[in-house]
Amino acid sequence: MGNGADSFTAERVAELRKDVDLSEIPEIKDFSGGHLRNRIASGKAVPLRIDNDSQEWLGQPGAG
Repeated sequence: MGNGADSFTAERVAELRKDVDLSEIPEIKDFSGGHLRNRIASGKAVPLRIDNDSQEWLGQPGAG
């Protein structure tokens, strides 16, 4: 994705996680209902035109 997270070392990850308290977050044991691949898209795909400034702001590649 290009966000730099893949360049973190194990030591850096450990340093960032040392002060994180996860004790109040319940453990997820059943993942059967949470996968996005199981979702059915609602709505309809439609073509949409936006101006170049908006397209640049959204960070999308140019449409040819």
